[in-house]
Amino acid sequence: NEKFSSIQYLVQPKLITTQITRKEGLAGYWEGRKITGPNTATHQLQIPVMNGRDTTETHFYTEGGNEYMEMAGLLYVSGTNVKPLDASQSTKVTLQANGHAKWFTIPQAAAGKMMTVTLPSKGAFAVYDENGVCVNFTIVSGNNKVKLPKNGTVVIAGAPNSEFAITLN
Repeated sequence: NEKFSSIQYLVQPKLITTQITRKEGLAGYWEGRKITGPNTATHQLQIPVMNGRDTTETHFYTEGGNEYMEMAGLLYVSGTNVKPLDASQSTKVTLQANGHAKWFTIPQAAAGKMMTVTLPSKGAFAVYDENGVCVNFTIVSGNNKVKLPKNGTVVIAGAPNSEFAITLN
């Protein structure tokens, strides 16, 4: 649910990508949050002012066959929904009516190729290397061409129903 022009895509990829783990420990808790229902968990701490802004309830839900987690104002999609980028020479990506960004892994067949994206007026994309470091974010660079890194990730974001034309060479 991050706006296509959000600086989050550039400076805080660790906030955008997170791994959910369940460790043995206190029953009824996950990552310091108390499990409050089948699809909810909440922090039990109340921290005043700015330091407490992210201690909100976490919600898990399924929409259109995709599993989501909403936490601290960010919306995460299950990793099982992140598919490989189409490695053919020309393809199109259309965002859903809900406007959620689409994430892709970079398959070996596409690694090292130059990707050019024709962007809609309210759209952007970012490319990350295998360590999660942003190598190109079109809002900052103004560059719609990027060499795809091995084992990297691509995110395409924009207005609902936006269409992006992608060429790989």
